[in-house]
Amino acid sequence: MYNSNAEKASATFNHTGKMSGMASLSTSPVLNPLCQKRANNPELICSHCFSLAMQKRFGKDSGLAKKLESNSVLLSSSILDDNQFPDINGGVIIYKYFRLEAFGDLINATHAINYFRFCELNPATRFTLWTKNPHYIASAIKKGYSKPANLTIIYSSPCLNHCVGENIFKVFPFIDKVFTVYDKKTAKADGVEINCGARKCATCLNCYKENDIKFVNELLK
Repeated sequence: MYNSNAEKASATFNHTGKMSGMASLSTSPVLNPLCQKRANNPELICSHCFSLAMQKRFGKDSGLAKKLESNSVLLSSSILDDNQFPDINGGVIIYKYFRLEAFGDLINATHAINYFRFCELNPATRFTLWTKNPHYIASAIKKGYSKPANLTIIYSSPCLNHCVGENIFKVFPFIDKVFTVYDKKTAKADGVEINCGARKCATCLNCYKENDIKFVNELLK
């Protein structure tokens, strides 16, 4: 039965900086055990996490922190009803591209299933999901759920200056691209092509558009 009072996941439409002009649905790294573990490892790119730094700067009682934490609980606890997802294409603006996880990462298989459903409810939008936790997607698929046709899945390389390489596509065949961050010195020494627009996702879209780019590389900021 339709429940108009059911708690809804909350999307972010007012991004600034690199994500200006984009919309997203995200969770909090503060409530994600794997995010917390990786953030404490100086060898991993997660030790440079902008999301954790932003939440510390604004505080745990900020509107952003509360929104992300609420989404974390909601999206990872149970399979949501259709009306519990954000309405992203019901108004004047139609979002052609939409990011999943601008701040956190997948928490469990239920979280992945809910993102699958969100994509299926909005077939006119191209979704892109960044994750270091593809095993949760594999679990969702094993449970009988299929990766939506309008979803691009990007594996985010855990280590700075180290791309996981082609083998990731064999281990997790649902992955479409790999995103890796390099510092300037390493990128120059190794001749790495920096093909991430960096300044603004909305004018780059290498990660969002269907194309032949399998490896996206960004400079550490």
